[in-house]
Amino acid sequence: RPQLSVALLVLITFIQCFLCDEISISHDGSVVTECDCTGITEKFNSLNFVNHYAREMEEGLFYQRVEPRKSLPSKELLYFNNDVAKSIGLDLEKYLDSEACMEPLLEYLAFETLIPGSEPISVPHSEYRYIKKEKKGDFHASLLPERNGGVLLGTIEYNGKTLDLLAKGVGNVAYTGLSDGFLPFQTALFETIIGEAVNATNVNTVQNLALIVSQDVHQSKEGRNSNAIVLQVAPTFLRLGSIEYFVNQDKIIEANKVISFVQEHFYPDVSIAGIYNSNCREDDDDDEEDDDEFCYRKGVDSLITEMGKSFFSNVHELGFKAFVMGIVSSGTFGVDGTMLEFQLARFKERGAGDIMNCGSDVERSSSTYTSQKFRYLRHTLYPFLVSKLGFPKSIVKSVRDELTETFHQEQIRLSNRRIGLVGTSLDYFSEFKGIEVYEKASKAIDWIQFLRELGNIQARPSTRDDKEDSLDETIWGAVLKPSKPLEQTWKSWLKTYRETLKEQPLDPIDRKQYVESFHPAFVPRSHVIGSVLKDIEANDTSSFQELMEHIKTPYNDTNVPKEWKAPGPVLVYACSKEDKVVDVDTIKQVALLSKNYFKFARRKEE
Repeated sequence: RPQLSVALLVLITFIQCFLCDEISISHDGSVVTECDCTGITEKFNSLNFVNHYAREMEEGLFYQRVEPRKSLPSKELLYFNNDVAKSIGLDLEKYLDSEACMEPLLEYLAFETLIPGSEPISVPHSEYRYIKKEKKGDFHASLLPERNGGVLLGTIEYNGKTLDLLAKGVGNVAYTGLSDGFLPFQTALFETIIGEAVNATNVNTVQNLALIVSQDVHQSKEGRNSNAIVLQVAPTFLRLGSIEYFVNQDKIIEANKVISFVQEHFYPDVSIAGIYNSNCREDDDDDEEDDDEFCYRKGVDSLITEMGKSFFSNVHELGFKAFVMGIVSSGTFGVDGTMLEFQLARFKERGAGDIMNCGSDVERSSSTYTSQKFRYLRHTLYPFLVSKLGFPKSIVKSVRDELTETFHQEQIRLSNRRIGLVGTSLDYFSEFKGIEVYEKASKAIDWIQFLRELGNIQARPSTRDDKEDSLDETIWGAVLKPSKPLEQTWKSWLKTYRETLKEQPLDPIDRKQYVESFHPAFVPRSHVIGSVLKDIEANDTSSFQELMEHIKTPYNDTNVPKEWKAPGPVLVYACSKEDKVVDVDTIKQVALLSKNYFKFARRKEE
């Protein structure tokens, strides 16, 4: 009987080969023929689309429908995360290594074929970018009036959760603004790698399901600007900018309809009035200040405050790790706080702050930190939106104050944890920050290694030799080009740091774990991503696949290639046309909220 079964299996396989012309072995070892590829459609057909936004909001006003189209001259699956696919009920592992099934699979993933049950739409949002603080305390930003962030294929309900499915890189659709919807391969690669690495540090981010490219990426340099398709999953792709889009056009009724959708689906415990003009007052004096003429919807200020809390509670730690956020805007995150965009983001390697080739002079001068960018958002975008929605200045101020107070103590805690301390004072962190922003001292430090090595420093030196590489003196391995003045700067700092450690509540073993559980051991350095990009151009994708595996475990670098952990040249990212909005004549420079605005609010309170 066993021999008969084997013979029967061989006969069936022969018939399949004869009928289907092609046979291959799948990733899990099972035989897949071209006939079996019909199962791909069944897999996609089984997705439970609920498509709340497309079905509940008015077409033509809140979104435009999008038809499938060919966005790439050829298709190649460069990356696929089947764990993300399974989170929406789409297990495709059986087909991933099947050449016979790759074409029909990619037609779905690249949005050339409509996924059954999906309702693809383009949803607009606006973005305030490059927020800067003027000398007088006023804030300004560049307004990108219209963008869509990708094509929302639909919302899927699975295992009691709802997740949005989005395709980036689809061009010639409504609301794409300056980018026209196309996604350069280099941008797609950097954002995919950085986004996955940040997610592995316990920050809620968008999940990358697939990266589809054309054969053009295997051309040296020229292929970097070829279009790519990224398929992503997140709880929502609605953003703060989705509300701002209508507010900026003085379409307050429409903005409130988006607010109602957000409240119903993401903040059902926050009560808001059902009628827009539930709180209206007439102007009862003749002064120039419109302090008593306002009309607002009760509860919306609380909803927007909760949106701010969701975002900052999610990303707050990120601003104190070795991470540099490039562009931070009202389109960076979803209304639920999920981080959606990683434009020009990187992990901090050398230097005091950011390295960008676009944005304002302040951005280019590397003097704006990620934690500072997040703080600017908190101080401006949320209260500014509340003010535009008709609330009086006293309520606008209370929104800003509540967000500031909520995260003030957390900011003190994280500032200390950044340098391996437990404390409620910023005194020592301020001293450290002074050295960190000192360019000569900062640019010679490998910050990824330095911050983690702080866990090895003990209250008393292990040796009298300042350059000893054993025990806690391994910190010197993070000083790349030591000069005598630089050595003296850090020696003085270490002496004070040791004195501080004598007052710490943690013993050396616990403090080491305290530091190493916060600062990753391995992150994708810019020179590593650059080398992976060159390998892909040479038609070798193995290093990219290996990198994507290593970044899943950032706190364990045991099997990471030695050259990937070492410092290298820091790449300066090229800017797309959309990233250069600060230089575009048609982009408005918008004054957000001035210092005098809040001074007046305080006077009215008193």
